Amino acid sequence: MAGRGLYGLVPFRPLGGEIRTQQIAVDASNGSAIGKYSPIEREADGNATASDADDPILGVAVGLLDSDKHPLSYLPASTAGYVVYVPFDACTFLCREDADGGKIADLSNTHDLVIGSVDTDLGTAKVEIDSSDTGGSVVNLLRYSEFWGDSSSDDYPIFEVQIVSGQDES
Repeated sequence: MAGRGLYGLVPFRPLGGEIRTQQIAVDASNGSAIGKYSPIEREADGNATASDADDPILGVAVGLLDSDKHPLSYLPASTAGYVVYVPFDACTFLCREDADGGKIADLSNTHDLVIGSVDTDLGTAKVEIDSSDTGGSVVNLLRYSEFWGDSSSDDYPIFEVQIVSGQDES
């Protein structure tokens, strides 16, 4: 995961109205760290955990709190706390391509995500679009993003994406 500095799923364009956030608990049995811009999912017990590459996404973390609701840069594995998140259907997101499968040329396909560990210095999730998994089930590519300049000729282009494999909030 090298190249441009954008990691994770960064909330970008509202899909009707304002981008709203929700809060969900994370219990100490959580096996992975959760960073800012990490995709999260709801477990059977109602608590949140970091999503795997092709799991349905409840939302994307935009804030992390310890069990006393004090802000954290990231929530370490096996640590109880809370995640403030943007629901998957509230907006589009910016995400960069991994470029491992060659640059994505066809914007009409869906893709899975590559999810690495949290950068504990920055507190951000290392999440990228899986360029070698055309036809995946998690995100739909909408367009190249020009938010950080023209990235269409970059080795790690940044796309505006919509999450298509989501979990209901209830």
